[in-house]
Amino acid sequence: MRRKIFRSLWLSATVAAVFVTLLISLVLYAQSFAAARKDTRLEALLLAAAADRTGTDYLPAAAAIRDDLRLTLIAPDGTVVFDSAEDPAVMENHLGRSEVQEALKTGAGEAVRKSETVGLQTIYYAVRLKSGDILRVASVTENVWRAAAGSVPYLFLVCILAAALSALLARHRTARIVAPINAIDPERPFEGDAYDELSPLLTKIERQNRQIRTQMTELSRREAEFASVTENMNEGLIVINTAGKVLLANDAALHWFAAAREAVVGRHLCNLSREETLARAAEAIARAEHFEGRLTRGARTLQLMANPTREDGRATGGILLLLDVTESANAESMRREFSASVSHELKTPLTAISGYAEIMRGGIAKPQDCQRFAGLIYDECARLIHLVEDIIALSRLDEGRVEAVYEPVSVLRLAQAAAGRLEDAAAARHITVTVAGDDAGLVSVPHILDTMLFNLLENAVKYNRDGGSVTLTVKDAPDAATVTVADTGIGIPAEYQKRVFERFFRVDRSRSKAIGGTGLGLSIVKHGAIYLGAALSLQSTPGVGTAVTLRFPKNPA
Repeated sequence: MRRKIFRSLWLSATVAAVFVTLLISLVLYAQSFAAARKDTRLEALLLAAAADRTGTDYLPAAAAIRDDLRLTLIAPDGTVVFDSAEDPAVMENHLGRSEVQEALKTGAGEAVRKSETVGLQTIYYAVRLKSGDILRVASVTENVWRAAAGSVPYLFLVCILAAALSALLARHRTARIVAPINAIDPERPFEGDAYDELSPLLTKIERQNRQIRTQMTELSRREAEFASVTENMNEGLIVINTAGKVLLANDAALHWFAAAREAVVGRHLCNLSREETLARAAEAIARAEHFEGRLTRGARTLQLMANPTREDGRATGGILLLLDVTESANAESMRREFSASVSHELKTPLTAISGYAEIMRGGIAKPQDCQRFAGLIYDECARLIHLVEDIIALSRLDEGRVEAVYEPVSVLRLAQAAAGRLEDAAAARHITVTVAGDDAGLVSVPHILDTMLFNLLENAVKYNRDGGSVTLTVKDAPDAATVTVADTGIGIPAEYQKRVFERFFRVDRSRSKAIGGTGLGLSIVKHGAIYLGAALSLQSTPGVGTAVTLRFPKNPA
């Protein structure tokens, strides 16, 4: 132990020697710096005295002799008249310099600061001449360092020798002292031979090991929970940093972009897709801004929401959430189309009504034509009312606001009643309407079922050929009742068969306009079937006819 203490004292002595050497160097530098300030002040006073006696024309020659000094002549307003280092024309006004201010007030001024021109620590001394101008002499402190370095070479040599000796001693002692410490196993700190003085440290290490194990267990549990949550999300989740690199992507996100995890994580977000929306989301995250947009992946529409993350007020990245909004997007598209179609369908009868009324009001129509115009206005009003009623019925079915009173009903009797209301329209075109089949009983909503059957029969009559036939057949079964409406009409081309149940869709608009109707009949049938839980199907052959089938379950879920 004594040897350890001795060597430690020896090392301390070496450090002290180095410290003393450095201190002496600082003292020498301070003395050299003071001498430099004195020399600068003396030079300034001598040059000022010469300038007062002979004028300032000699300054360039003086500057050439003492090239280690910088001479500057400054007018009382701060304008630089002469400078031995720079072109006075490009130098800024020096009235704000502290040494110039002091010289103007007291006759002489001194300052030490970094020169804006040469970028070095500089001593300035300014003297006011009898002419009112300011003569300033400047010397850089680099000259002081050179002087100090030249005066203390032996001190630095001693310092180097002391440092070398200290290094040898430190290496030897360190190897001896740290050997037992290096032998400590951090996982089992109390196993092995260590200094008794290290017991408190080893106790802390053991306590920290227990704490770390507990924290690691908790972190593993939380990581498993997080992975379980993110990987079982239906929504796509992507985490990126401010540079746009993907840090995490769950299975749903990888599925939407048909990408492998190893090909995504660690790469830029735009590698997932070249769609502009992703690039704009990455740019927004880089600016720590919120962003929303939409992506199209095949037939699906995704809503992208990007939110920046922050830590201590600094942006660290962002979280991107991908939601499948296909249904709502389609609904929004249908709503817009519906609104446009409604506007068009309402405008047609209103335009006709307005036109006939304007003719009658202006007295253009002959008296014998007024009755015919009034009849036309009445027909258009009836068409308008029918259209509004169909729109209201469809809206109620869409929103589920129908007065749904379920009660036993005979499908065959409802079909016969609906057919009876179409007798005149069918007779006008010599179309035969037949209702046949089983007297099937259902527990249903009578007025919805009646509307569906009437619309199917009405459509079959309207789009039939003159002298054709319409047959409504009811079949009863233990689990369901089936209604089929078949006609011998014009039929529907295969490419339009999936769209005939859309609002206002017409295969042949010119023919539909001629025969009337709102274009909502089959759409009402479709939504009524959805409301009542019925299955709807259609078969059609152009030029042969169409058959629409409704299958009503006896016990709807």
